Amino acid sequence: MTKAELEIFLHEQIPLAQCMDISVKRLNDSGVILTAPLSKNKNDKNTGFAGALATLTTLSGWALATYIAEHLAKLSRDEFTVVASKSEIQYLKPVTTNLIAHCEIPKQEVITAFLGWLEKRGKARIHLSSQVVCDDGAVAVQFSGDFVVIRK
Repeated sequence: MTKAELEIFLHEQIPLAQCMDISVKRLNDSGVILTAPLSKNKNDKNTGFAGALATLTTLSGWALATYIAEHLAKLSRDEFTVVASKSEIQYLKPVTTNLIAHCEIPKQEVITAFLGWLEKRGKARIHLSSQVVCDDGAVAVQFSGDFVVIRK
């Protein structure tokens, strides 16, 4: 899956992603970056709406889990499904700029164990973290969640 394919998939299959005007800025072996304009995702205080921040960070984790399964396990999207199974989010600072969620690829040993379970059992869980970082470099939102990949 390419950046463009992921963005089309999100907009066609997850209507909220299109309403939020989510864009894919990075999708590669270092991780995922998703963005959304503040103007479409703000609250009454003109800061990032908590629901939009939760959606963006969750989707960044889902996208990275999908990427790992598809590209590193050499599976096609039709052969597996990815679901979020658990998450926790902390809102540490108001977001006053466009929303940018970074989900970095985990350490190689985590990926190796994940892919081993996926190969052996047809199902594997991976824990991923995503952050929304402000212009000054401060972390505004910290998300962590478990994503399960199930071979169909």
